[in-house]
Amino acid sequence: MIDLNEFVLELPDMLSSDVCSELIDTYDAFVSPNIDLISRKGLAQNRKAFVPVDNLANYMSMNAKDSLTDAITRIRCKYTDATKERGLDRDDTLLAAFHNAEPIVDLSCMNPGEKSSYQFYTDTNGSSMIGITFLNECQNEEGFVKLAHGLQIEAKIGKTVFFPSSWMFAFDNTAFKNDHKYIAYILI
Repeated sequence: MIDLNEFVLELPDMLSSDVCSELIDTYDAFVSPNIDLISRKGLAQNRKAFVPVDNLANYMSMNAKDSLTDAITRIRCKYTDATKERGLDRDDTLLAAFHNAEPIVDLSCMNPGEKSSYQFYTDTNGSSMIGITFLNECQNEEGFVKLAHGLQIEAKIGKTVFFPSSWMFAFDNTAFKNDHKYIAYILI
């Protein structure tokens, strides 16, 4: 029997707290109903817009851009190593798609106490993997990502959780009770 947790990788400190803060500040400064930035899911009054980082790149420092690029490279290397080490991709089909895909990074924000439900993401580019990077945390509160098969991952600044983008890995991204929750979704 396959243990689905074998396909989930938790990577602490993929982004520094400084870069996470900059991404939050950039999102807050440029994502509002008054500014017409193109978002993937539409710009909502409740601030939960999925805004491609490409649309914010002109407002980000070179350090933040380089840090995101570096994080994606490190995620690919770590996931490849873990997959090979665990014998999970015997014919290299998962890894081939994973290394050939152009990464997409979207920023999003959840309002305090916002209700969510289990979801999974794919896109028309054929992304096979999703990474959820927590840009902030809230002390003494929940804010977990819960995967449908039972794994629960705590939100910590800069941590990325990475797993296949499939209904088998549907997830519920629980909001903080008293603060906004900022996330960078990475589709590869």
